Amino acid sequence: KINVITVRGNVMITGISDAQPIEIYNTQGMLIKRTIINNGDIISDLTRGTLYIIRISNQSFKIIL
Repeated sequence: KINVITVRGNVMITGISDAQPIEIYNTQGMLIKRTIINNGDIISDLTRGTLYIIRISNQSFKIIL
């Protein structure tokens, strides 16, 4: 099971296989970041107090930092 959680204002994603592509969008649907991550990686370059939609495989997650 994929888990997307906040850790001290950053995003941590667990439950994925290594070298997994992800996409991060803002609430207007604009692509903010596209990257490859490994299980347990932390994404730290996002603005706090913002709602993001994170797409991993065919699943989407909403998260507020």
